[in-house]
Amino acid sequence: MIINVIGNFENAQMIKWLKDIYGKASPGNLIYTDGSNWATGFELPENNRLQNIYHRFYKGKNTQLQIFYKLPSTHSTEFFKLLDVSLSEKSNSIKNVLKKEFPDDFRNIRFSVLTSPIKNLMEVNIILKKQDDIQALQKGVTKILSKTNFSLSEEVVKNEAIKSLTSFYKNTEKPHMFGIFNAGQLAKYGIESILNSYSGINYFAAAKELDKLKFDKAYTSIVEHPFLSEVNKESNKNAEVKLFKSTENRPAIIVKQAEGSNLLAIHYLFKYKSAYENKYGKNAAPIWHDTFGQRMKSPKIKKMSMLYGFTFTVNDNPYIPMDNIYLNPAFGYIRVEGLANNVKGAIEFLNKQFKNFVPTKEEFEKAKKKFSLISIMTRGNKAKKLFNKNLDGVLYEPQKYSESKKKLTYENLLKFGKDYFSPDNMIISVVSKSSPENIYKYFKNFTSDKNTQLFSGLGYTDKYKMITKPVKINLKSGGEQAYLYFGFQKIIDEKEKPALKALSLLLNNDIIFNIREKQGLAYRMSAGVNTIGNKGMFYIKMGTRPENVNKLIPQFPNLFNMKFADGITQDKLQRAINMYLGRMMFRRLSSINQ
Repeated sequence: MIINVIGNFENAQMIKWLKDIYGKASPGNLIYTDGSNWATGFELPENNRLQNIYHRFYKGKNTQLQIFYKLPSTHSTEFFKLLDVSLSEKSNSIKNVLKKEFPDDFRNIRFSVLTSPIKNLMEVNIILKKQDDIQALQKGVTKILSKTNFSLSEEVVKNEAIKSLTSFYKNTEKPHMFGIFNAGQLAKYGIESILNSYSGINYFAAAKELDKLKFDKAYTSIVEHPFLSEVNKESNKNAEVKLFKSTENRPAIIVKQAEGSNLLAIHYLFKYKSAYENKYGKNAAPIWHDTFGQRMKSPKIKKMSMLYGFTFTVNDNPYIPMDNIYLNPAFGYIRVEGLANNVKGAIEFLNKQFKNFVPTKEEFEKAKKKFSLISIMTRGNKAKKLFNKNLDGVLYEPQKYSESKKKLTYENLLKFGKDYFSPDNMIISVVSKSSPENIYKYFKNFTSDKNTQLFSGLGYTDKYKMITKPVKINLKSGGEQAYLYFGFQKIIDEKEKPALKALSLLLNNDIIFNIREKQGLAYRMSAGVNTIGNKGMFYIKMGTRPENVNKLIPQFPNLFNMKFADGITQDKLQRAINMYLGRMMFRRLSSINQ
């Protein structure tokens, strides 16, 4: 442990206090065994391979090429400060040399140094005019940097050391702000690095390291494309969404034309996921998706897909709220995003990959191992799982397709894929600058060899049971938290659902404010009205400390009081609706519904 103490005190007395409080135990080393369970989140995966060039989209006006070069991880903060100074001095000369070789390819070039616990990088940011040969431009920059001498004169180094010392003295005049100004460096390197930095001791050693610096190859590059041109934003707002219905052996295709967009987004929805998993084996869909993702990342396919700037999202993360909206027992989901420069070629490439994909046994074993590790590591809170299981048994009708207990084999995975990954089992959504009619033509040959569908109709959704008498469940499972649910059911009319949604928003705000904010009796909780079919559940669901249970339960019925409606004003209602719409739009924002 490194303890930094800054303030107005007597050193001897403070040191004595620290020794009395923290100095009782002898220092020692705690050695962990190697393993992913001890990862801090800053480690990179072993054999981590980066692409040469990635493509992404951002809300800007200009296409940018960002080239990254690795910097040493062991050098001092003074080294990176001096490198910033050197890059500032030499940026014009580098720009002029590059202009001679690529006179019409770029508008401007900037340099910056990025430091982090994961990796230290130097970034070259180029504002592009043309995108004809980005790789040639990247090689040109690397060639110039490999010949650049980043040394600084002794005078410049002395000047930086003096500036640092001046900054140190200015900082000490406001000791209460010292920790705030230097929090990052204190956390990473301790107080010694601050003292050395501001004394200027390390600048001259850092200057010698700078003399040796060479950039022989790029670490990776990112091309950032603007989403929409200003000219076409209005036409994009009015863009038509067109549905091409499925036929016996062709998928349903939903197309939106975004004329000003450089993005091609194609989302594949696969129907009857839980039904097919029930037939062929547990986790068949995510394992199939993972094997497909492995194939798309293979060097051979990667080389071809780079022409279109594709990124593939094959499995969403259940622990990320923005992702888990696509995790549903009724359907599987794969998202593909890339450049709209050659829409026809991109779709033809994807058609071939989706239609002809058959996972190898090696890909299957790798995916299976991955999901078995995930299941071991995410066993979660047993008490909460027990609570949710019993609550679901009270509230909902049994699921049509319960989670399969059948062990998935490689042979069954191949059978699963023939049914599940078939074009006639897909609903495809496309956003691009091409017309809906052209998009439909590009999928003309994306058909199933035969109609393989075993299921029909809409996907299965949860249904509330009819609750006709009080149900009380009291389970004991130990643990540091108690979980509570209070609710009652009402039969509702379809026309009442919008009003009930508004009431739910207001109840949610009122109940949560009362229990969590005013009384401090909960951290995570939900409340309001859920509607399914012709039934509405008015409910409170929460976790709390066991000692709060007897205090909370008597309050629950009074929180659903008819007098609550008397306090509803237009202003309160509008605020609640605005917050709901904002959250909903943010949650569902993706490239497919831009």
